[in-house]
Amino acid sequence: MATASVPVVDHKFPDWYFVEMTRLRYISVALFLSLTACTANSSARMGEAHGAASHPSGTLPGRQPQTVAFAGKAHQVAVETRIDGKPATFLIDTGVDPSALDVAVARAHGLSRTGEEAFIDGVGKDATTAYPTVLDAITIGDRQYGPVEMLAFDMSKLSARYGSPLAGILGYSLLKDHAVLIDYPSREITLFAGPATQEPSDCEKIFRFPLRFLASDDRLILVPGLTIGDSEIPAFIDTGSSNGLRIDVDAPSVAEINALLPQGRESTSVGARGADTQHLAMLSVPVELGPFTLEKAEVAMVHGASMPIGIGNRFFEALNAKLLVDIPRGKVAIFQACK
Repeated sequence: MATASVPVVDHKFPDWYFVEMTRLRYISVALFLSLTACTANSSARMGEAHGAASHPSGTLPGRQPQTVAFAGKAHQVAVETRIDGKPATFLIDTGVDPSALDVAVARAHGLSRTGEEAFIDGVGKDATTAYPTVLDAITIGDRQYGPVEMLAFDMSKLSARYGSPLAGILGYSLLKDHAVLIDYPSREITLFAGPATQEPSDCEKIFRFPLRFLASDDRLILVPGLTIGDSEIPAFIDTGSSNGLRIDVDAPSVAEINALLPQGRESTSVGARGADTQHLAMLSVPVELGPFTLEKAEVAMVHGASMPIGIGNRFFEALNAKLLVDIPRGKVAIFQACK
């Protein structure tokens, strides 16, 4: 646990932050309408399921946190799981709501639809549809979790980019009940039975802030204190991104730093909706996040996303950070240089 000698920064969101978030929300709200409609019926069903059980699977009283390795391949947080005893690789993405399942996996396990099919949003330019379903149980390490609400869609392009088959993405529908610690230096994740019961010890710097979502129906976790040059810019945690910082150069919130952004080299990113174009470069100015500073940060510049800056896995890797996302308790913390 943190001691009094450790520099701990407790950061609150400034008032202007939510004004900026409201502006971004109005710009991007149409992008999420189809996803909201798609998940409405399954969300209600899951609410009834969780209410009926005294303790959801994986959250039994007295259970100790469990730690499992993640591959770190392609700068992704990927864990090996089992579904009905069969191996299945899942990414951990704190920005996905609810969670996602490859449609081929859903069909192979005979999962039924719990609502209508609809278009989804995400990185890429393809018109991609998904339907809601429920995965009754998933085994991570030696423990079973579930039921887990899912959106089933074709993940073949994501799997091709990753380099091996992906069964799905674990997001809010699992993490809302389980705090998660992503240890980038050790390439391990720790899942808690509920709120976090322990934290990394002997860390040189700690940055804490309250958990805030972009909106009630958009579970992007906001981050205060991201400063580029002299400007603090709205940002969110994106553990599903292999980028460092993903910046929409058209977003109003980044207008004041556009002059600091290099041209970059053209590259291709792949998301839920297939391929899209981005430009990669290294910033020539330091980037600060609370008490942390990166002298050189990789940026991926895109157009038209109308979103805050996404802080991806490469950024946390470069910080040698441990990221604690505790949705049950409503807290987030970042730890650096822990022994």
